[in-house]
Amino acid sequence: MPQTSAEILEIMRANGLEGVGDGVLFPWGAKIVDVDGKKMLKAMSPKEYGEAVFSATGIKLEDNQLYDPYCAYDGGARCMNINCTTPANYCSLESASGVGFFCLCKKSGT
Repeated sequence: MPQTSAEILEIMRANGLEGVGDGVLFPWGAKIVDVDGKKMLKAMSPKEYGEAVFSATGIKLEDNQLYDPYCAYDGGARCMNINCTTPANYCSLESASGVGFFCLCKKSGT
């Protein structure tokens, strides 16, 4: 198991992938992008990761629910979206079939 970003980059390069930004680890996962015909890895943002996990669930939101991709910034416990009401600012964390977690909270005024 590689322990350093240098080892990870070496493995990626051996497989024909080049890292975007040397020494960068990918805590939110990575996506393969095409840059001038070369396959490269680009780190995903927390929002991109959350949207990928949420879309994989196939779960539909109720009218009074809001998906919050920034929940994980606070350890997965607090809903960070400003559109949520203060009393209901804690996430309902749901598992995405072992892929990860996503956050749902109530919309303001509902």
